Amino acid sequence: MNKKNYIQDENKKWWYQPPNMKTRYGAEEFFCLLCGKKSLKVKGKRNNTEKYYCSKACAAKDGGGWANAKGAKHYGWKGGRVVTKRGYVKIYKPEHPNARQHGRYVFEHRLVLEKHLGRYLEPYEQVHHKNGIKDDNRLENLELITKQPHLGNIECPFCKKHFRIK
Repeated sequence: MNKKNYIQDENKKWWYQPPNMKTRYGAEEFFCLLCGKKSLKVKGKRNNTEKYYCSKACAAKDGGGWANAKGAKHYGWKGGRVVTKRGYVKIYKPEHPNARQHGRYVFEHRLVLEKHLGRYLEPYEQVHHKNGIKDDNRLENLELITKQPHLGNIECPFCKKHFRIK
């Protein structure tokens, strides 16, 4: 919020008015927990665990606020298990050497096979779901294959279903 959008009325009450809008929201003064600077914020439900800082820089220095919130500390954390649009399950593993998507996530089916084999999978190795269900990551449903036979039309050697792999 821009400080120029805060207005003080004749009763010394503070208001926040967004640009190009007629609505006003009640605002209140607070002191930054790190530097002690007086600042303004829109009134809301107050929680005893909430911390208020005058800037992102103060929040980062103090180690509080959302500036450093990653992984389990982030407000949107749901346990580190994500299902992609294509139906695959990804697990949050930032320490894994083959982690993708900004170096944080690894596909669950690859982790299951890596644990079974006792080594990391090579980039040319792919994991095939025998029954075609992409979130069924049981060891007995997974098969390690190379890229070449996995492209195009294939037939599953176990269930004899035909699949088109892109």
